[in-house]
Amino acid sequence: MKKAYKNLPAHMKQLIQIEILKLFDEGYSQGEIAKMLSQKYSVKLYKSRVNDIIKKSQEEKQKLTKQTLFENIYLTMPQSLKENIKNEFLKVHQYGFDKYGEKTRARSKSKIYDTFKTELMQFGIFDKKKGTEFLSFFIQKEFGSWEKLEQTRRPAKEKIRYTTSKRSLHRTPDLIEIDATQISTDEVKIEKEGKLIQSLVLIVHPYSGYIYPEPLIITNQTKKVRYYNFATNVYDEAKYLKQFYTVYGVCNQIRTDNAKTYKTPYFKSITEKLGQTHIFTKKPNQKFLERVNRDIKDLAIETITKAKTIQEAKNAIKQAILEYNNSKHKFKIFNTEHIPAQVFAAIKDQYFKVLPEDKLREAFAEEKVATVRNNQINWESFVYEFLYPEKLREGDYGRKPKAPKVIVKRDIENLSFLEVFDAETGEYLGQARLISSDVPTLDAAQARQLKNAEKRAKAKAKKLTEEIQTINQEAEKVKEEIQKENLFNINQLEKLEEEEDPLKDLDILELLSKGGEE
Repeated sequence: MKKAYKNLPAHMKQLIQIEILKLFDEGYSQGEIAKMLSQKYSVKLYKSRVNDIIKKSQEEKQKLTKQTLFENIYLTMPQSLKENIKNEFLKVHQYGFDKYGEKTRARSKSKIYDTFKTELMQFGIFDKKKGTEFLSFFIQKEFGSWEKLEQTRRPAKEKIRYTTSKRSLHRTPDLIEIDATQISTDEVKIEKEGKLIQSLVLIVHPYSGYIYPEPLIITNQTKKVRYYNFATNVYDEAKYLKQFYTVYGVCNQIRTDNAKTYKTPYFKSITEKLGQTHIFTKKPNQKFLERVNRDIKDLAIETITKAKTIQEAKNAIKQAILEYNNSKHKFKIFNTEHIPAQVFAAIKDQYFKVLPEDKLREAFAEEKVATVRNNQINWESFVYEFLYPEKLREGDYGRKPKAPKVIVKRDIENLSFLEVFDAETGEYLGQARLISSDVPTLDAAQARQLKNAEKRAKAKAKKLTEEIQTINQEAEKVKEEIQKENLFNINQLEKLEEEEDPLKDLDILELLSKGGEE
């Protein structure tokens, strides 16, 4: 029976890694390398593992090459330029006060690169990305680390905010983590449905190591999407979280990485309504979660590659999670091996609060302020029909050009209607029904299309507004020129009339007296 790669001793892993890199340099594909070494060492070695090892090796080589280049640039750089860059990094500007006391703003690497762009070009640094990478190297050489730089330049009251804990991330029983991980689209292609499995989203309880057994699989129909974050959106993960909270209850804390999905106002409103603390962390610090993702993929990848439908692929991942949850693991937090499913079941009721369905629905509902125009409410590219209650319809209330604002709420599970409330009193007014199209869904592709359509509409409106302003300005200029021309013509005419008048300088009385004498 073949052993799993993760269970091999360190010296065997190192030997396999050396052979992988050697075979790859000789021109073998990743799939061929996986098959050859799986047979040679009787180990379960998948293409994804081979890809990770090759990618890591290439990144380390590239890093070494850049390190050497930056070292040479640093050594040949004049001391005066080094001092100027160093002084720019040390500058901070006071701009207000907060609960921490004195609050300051320091210049970023990007801004400092812009300042010394001309000088750095002399050393072969022509683009911003390379420039900021060199400045990171510069900080390492001059200050030791970014943290030490912040400790040097920040006031005493602020220093505590820029101190990074050297301990591993805490695993309290009332905390869950959510993270998306990429699955290679070359390996997982569902031919029957014409889709690619782009990424896998998992919810994990770090304290026990328990994984939510209903994975979220993100699919995409195009190979052009190279980054798995583009294939998911906030609605996918919100619905997934709602599903978890319905089954197990709501915890006090949630931890995620810094992806844009988790920083949207909508996701922020969910955590605020549920009274949760949202902790952001960088990916390198999520070693536990990354290891869980890797283990699940290792357990499921062989079955996933043979799947003919998305449901078969999902079942394979569910089976891998079930196997993981019910096998023994050893974490730092426990002295002995334990089974995650058993630990989670024992503490769940103590740290997770089950909420009624209507409370959860309210927490996950989208909310915005809207205006009723012609008995209609627009949300993105959808149009909803809304009739005010009969007592408020006096004088065709909904058709007034300056109708009052209303608050609308939309359930992410059902986009066919909105709940409408009075913006001032909060009184429930009724429901608005979708009339613009069939019942929509909020999958990633449609959400991007709606967002792009809204951006295009705004850009078009802005362009038309600018064109109208330009036309108005040109019309004003023409009007001023006509007025000037008319004034000039009038002045010229008056002057001409004065010059051509034969009686202008003639004295009538003198003329009459002369005529009488004659």
